[in-house]
Amino acid sequence: MPCFANQIIIGKKKAATCTLISSPQQTSDTSDANLGFHTTTTQYMAIKFTAEANATLRTVVLKMSNDNNSPTEDVVVALCTDNAGAPNVCTNADAVMDTPGTEGYKYLRWSAGYAISNATAYHIRIYTAQNSDSNYYKLRYNNAAGSGLKKGPDGSTWTNYAGDSSAEGFFELSECVTYTH
Repeated sequence: MPCFANQIIIGKKKAATCTLISSPQQTSDTSDANLGFHTTTTQYMAIKFTAEANATLRTVVLKMSNDNNSPTEDVVVALCTDNAGAPNVCTNADAVMDTPGTEGYKYLRWSAGYAISNATAYHIRIYTAQNSDSNYYKLRYNNAAGSGLKKGPDGSTWTNYAGDSSAEGFFELSECVTYTH
């Protein structure tokens, strides 16, 4: 078709696909880890992962189970470096979880993102000020998956969740700020 001087041709650019950076627990979560549960003094959890490639992390997806009653405090997530298997230096711009009191996939997004490097260990640090024996959150995890789900009362003292060094919290990572599971 010939193009004349007064014609405008409009083309639509195809949107980029939102792909995963990492998803070690995409299909298998078998247990609940209690977050903000007073009797275990667990206000912090950390999921260790090793970056599979250089990337800019923009979305973290966590899978939450039904909460117990009605927790009211926010759940916030930070990306942290690793120091001897525990979270070390963490991002300043924490992401706040959308509707954490309902079950399902929870998306934490950083529009600018954070650069992660191939073969480098990091942690996804999860925190809530919730401290109750009747209103708390539940993070889904797998009891035989890999690198260890940590818990702590203060963000600096860490132990294996339920004493199991192979437990790993369910998570997905993506470079795309609009990624959905």
